[in-house]
Amino acid sequence: MSQEGDDMMTSCPLCRADFPTDAEANNSMIRHSAENGRSWAQITVGTWYWNGSDGCPVDKREALKWVELAAEQHHPRALGMLAGMYKDGVYGIVTQSESRAMSLRKEAADLGNSRAQAELAHMYQYRNSGEEDQQKAALYMTLAGATQGGQASCHLGESFYYGLAGFNKSLYRAKHYFEEAAGNNDDAAYYLLAMTLLELNAIEYKGVKSVPGHCCIPKVLFWARKALASEQYKARAIQLIEQVLSTRKQFCANCKRNAECLSEKMKQCVRCKAAWYCGRECQVKHWKDGHKTECIKQK
Repeated sequence: MSQEGDDMMTSCPLCRADFPTDAEANNSMIRHSAENGRSWAQITVGTWYWNGSDGCPVDKREALKWVELAAEQHHPRALGMLAGMYKDGVYGIVTQSESRAMSLRKEAADLGNSRAQAELAHMYQYRNSGEEDQQKAALYMTLAGATQGGQASCHLGESFYYGLAGFNKSLYRAKHYFEEAAGNNDDAAYYLLAMTLLELNAIEYKGVKSVPGHCCIPKVLFWARKALASEQYKARAIQLIEQVLSTRKQFCANCKRNAECLSEKMKQCVRCKAAWYCGRECQVKHWKDGHKTECIKQK
């Protein structure tokens, strides 16, 4: 359970006084505020004990005490953190309860906590008790995507890509949200963005992937290669890369001559590593014809 929000503040949210720059003095001030009933400080102390940070030992029971105090004051992040405890259960401390987790998460989501909104959307989506649940999943996923970006945008992209959570399938909308998530370094979006680009190409150009200036392959390979860092999509990314490269290596991107008909080995574009040429003349012509607008430097 990660920390976010309050523990990144540099001034008191009530009086706006700057926090001490000395770490020990700063922590002492936060603890004093927590003991005086300040919810923002209580959730901060709670996360210290939960993670074993800022001089506090890992103590789940003590963490629960402070989180509950903040939640009693309807602190959004405290409600979301408490919901996570009830969803998974904490051995000997918190008994697992999906209904309690749902109730707490909904309160946090309705108070504007974007992480709670995204998690609540998934709970409604996978509970799938009917159309009403799907509508609620769509509502909270949209709210989360509008403020959180990253993972929430990826979930929105998946909903449009697969037609989930009450959304009609739309590859264009899926592409928009996957690009937003990928821009926020959400590695789960990389592979899905690559696949979306391929599918859109099949629709827009009837499957022809070598239209100069409009070839999707450099972008597909760029995102597929980034997806190699994703445990969830690594195997599928490897398969996609191998599939694409096995086809691209067979012909010159410009004149379409088959590699087997050439006496010399074809030259690869060193920038995007997504196009091969029978010679420099074809490479220069292809660049001028439009490859320069689609070529993406591989990192």
